[in-house]
Amino acid sequence: AELIPRHRFLIYSGNVDACVPTWGTERWTRDLNYTVEAEWHPWTSASATPHSSAHVLAGYAVRYGTNGFTFTTVRGAGHEVPRYKPEFALTMIKKFLADEKF
Repeated sequence: AELIPRHRFLIYSGNVDACVPTWGTERWTRDLNYTVEAEWHPWTSASATPHSSAHVLAGYAVRYGTNGFTFTTVRGAGHEVPRYKPEFALTMIKKFLADEKF
């Protein structure tokens, strides 16, 4: 918990993960009692359909604190998010590295 003021963190869960259910991750992140900067909201990713510029619902995100502790869900992904939803995982990581808000 002491690292959070100094570093940005991204925690993510596939919403159909049977090994580590999303509700468990949501619970422990909420139980840290950090101030919510941005309530749960949808985030999008480019469609996996070739030659499409459409964006699709990729999951939901909540942002805590002032330095960017973000928890995201990834829609339709199991325990290995990049394996189940590579396009969503790539968008999520790019957004995080670029410090873009979800």
